Amino acid sequence: MKKQKTVKVLLDAYGTSEYGDEPSYAVCEVTQKFITRLEELQRLCDTADLTEVRAVGSPEWGPGNIDEELRLQNGELVVSSNSFWFTDYPKYGEYTIETGICIISALKEAFDANPDDALVNLAEDQEAVLELYQAELEGNSCDESLSGE
Repeated sequence: MKKQKTVKVLLDAYGTSEYGDEPSYAVCEVTQKFITRLEELQRLCDTADLTEVRAVGSPEWGPGNIDEELRLQNGELVVSSNSFWFTDYPKYGEYTIETGICIISALKEAFDANPDDALVNLAEDQEAVLELYQAELEGNSCDESLSGE
């Protein structure tokens, strides 16, 4: 059986409260199946005149085990007529965490233009997000990366 093409996509991530812990980025593994699902939800928005549709879904939040630290629950994939993002809920926080908005057509172009196992950076602050992601891959402390030590 042929392996399904997978592209890792880096996205901005943040918390909606200045007082809560938050991720610095998110990684979403994109396959053709994921893109097809986005297109289905996008069509639902258009045909039913909805501003957005929410489905169960979550990226890998980073750095480290921020998802465990926040005890995330109820991750959602949010799709509008032309974009998507993820949101999740810290168990003991009165706020959400979210990824930056990603334009669906840009995601499809990036997926088509890159080979299997590629890393595609669609974050708004690409340099900072890539630096944090690479630091984690290299095993560096993200706290050190953030403090500049």
